[in-house]
Amino acid sequence: MFFLYFKRKDSLPVHQIDPQAIIRQLMPCSLPDKSGFLAEDGSSLLVQCIHWNTDQSRLEQTPLYHAPSQTAAASWARLDNRDELRRKLAIDPAEMAHYSDTELILYSYLKWREACVNHLIGDFVSQNLLRPRPHGGSAVLLFRI
Repeated sequence: MFFLYFKRKDSLPVHQIDPQAIIRQLMPCSLPDKSGFLAEDGSSLLVQCIHWNTDQSRLEQTPLYHAPSQTAAASWARLDNRDELRRKLAIDPAEMAHYSDTELILYSYLKWREACVNHLIGDFVSQNLLRPRPHGGSAVLLFRI
């Protein structure tokens, strides 16, 4: 699960929002296995909470930030075509075990932009991938800061 906040002109500055309070609201019945947040220039806040559901989910950075492209990604997804993506993205097979699904989604986005959805197969992966509002309560969110 994740929460995204963009500061509008007259709204509360990001530094006055408690990410831990958001985490408690996102996961009221059980603590997440991992959580984290990314705040940028007092104008945006991305909070992510996850429960581990695959071996790769234990590798997740919550949220993931790719500094060279200034892109942040948060997902609750399971990719079923990891090996195919490894080949398409030219990732060394020996390194593949160190990549989370969100990292593969992010690198797919950086390579194919919005067309990346045509290369992703798995649970919670859909044509709505890049929508900031999740349809049905689960989605992947990629945005540029």
